[in-house]
Amino acid sequence: MDKHQLTIELEAWMHGAIASQAQELGCTETEVIQQALKLMLGMDEPSLSKIIDKKIDEKLKDFELQLEEKLAKRLQELSSDRPKLKTPSLPSPSLITPTVRALQIGDLVQIRDQSSPHFLEKLTITKVGMLMASVQTSDGEQSFLKRDLRFIAEVAS
Repeated sequence: MDKHQLTIELEAWMHGAIASQAQELGCTETEVIQQALKLMLGMDEPSLSKIIDKKIDEKLKDFELQLEEKLAKRLQELSSDRPKLKTPSLPSPSLITPTVRALQIGDLVQIRDQSSPHFLEKLTITKVGMLMASVQTSDGEQSFLKRDLRFIAEVAS
């Protein structure tokens, strides 16, 4: 391909814009002018796009690296500036563990209503088995699964 040299006069602002564009794209002023002329004449537009895309990709990679470095530095500053927080000590298990004991004759319990999550009247246990406990109701003695009973208190003898 033959190359010819052309000398043109440009206004100062135009030369500054071309120089700035060349610096941003990482190419020479001549390449910027050649690509601009090709674009203006409707020729070889894909090559200009390739150059611009390549430069944009490079700038994005640089920008991402800078952001990652700033983020890492900021996180390090935050972790070193923050005073070490003490983890509150948990109360000893003996303070929070309720006393568990088997149901006994004479304990006051409530019976869970089978059709709702609510508990019914308070009754006293009359018999205790492995899985069942019996209480005295107005209809006589009835047995219930222990899981359906809620312990209320011991009845004083």
